[in-house]
Amino acid sequence: MRARWTAAALAVASLLSAAGCDSGPSGPGMLTVTVDAPAALGAVTLDVVGSGVTGFEGVGSTEAYGTVVSARQNRHRVVLVDPVGGQLRFSVRVEDVRAEPPVMSVVGAAGTDNLERITTDVEVRIGGS
Repeated sequence: MRARWTAAALAVASLLSAAGCDSGPSGPGMLTVTVDAPAALGAVTLDVVGSGVTGFEGVGSTEAYGTVVSARQNRHRVVLVDPVGGQLRFSVRVEDVRAEPPVMSVVGAAGTDNLERITTDVEVRIGGS
């Protein structure tokens, strides 16, 4: 009898856990992305791969310039520029906010002094602040 109650309790807990993960309705929208590094950034170039990406938009003082590199591979390139420097923020316009987010990799980075920065310590977070 006790085993049934334990199994029932685990089933209810997993259902409640799954329901708590619901992040809202699916459909078109924006994913907020933050790019940060120990040294202030003035510009970053990112390779963005994922289906359903339809555009890019700067947030705050960050300007975003994006284009399709390969429609067949769902690959885009976006350049972020912020004359103030520091943490760069932008939004990725997607067809479905609940779909798998795009994969982003850093191609290049520069400081506000226009000098190239190493990219190994540049962090890209989707949904972060």
